[in-house]
Amino acid sequence: MEELRHEGLNRLRQYINSLETTDQKAFEKRLGTTINYLRNAITNKKRFDGELCVKIENASYGNVKRYWLRPGIWPELVSQDSDFKANVN
Repeated sequence: MEELRHEGLNRLRQYINSLETTDQKAFEKRLGTTINYLRNAITNKKRFDGELCVKIENASYGNVKRYWLRPGIWPELVSQDSDFKANVN
C-alpha cells in the first residue's frame, strides 16, 4: 500500500505543478490550505487524513483521486483503477 500512496503523492505533485499560478491560488482557496503545505507534506511523505484526501479530490475536480493518497482507506476504489495499480508495478 505504501508504494501506491507514494505514487498518489507523486500524482498530486504533478497536478500542482501543472497549474498556473492563478489556478494554484484558486485550488488553495477551494481546498482551504496552501500549496506550500501540500508540497512540504509530499516531500516528507506525510499521510493525509481521509477528510483532506476527499477535499483534494473535490478541489482538483477529480484530477487527484482520494484513494491515490490513502489507498488503505478506499481499497475497493483502488481495485477498480487498473491504470493506477499498473503504474506502481
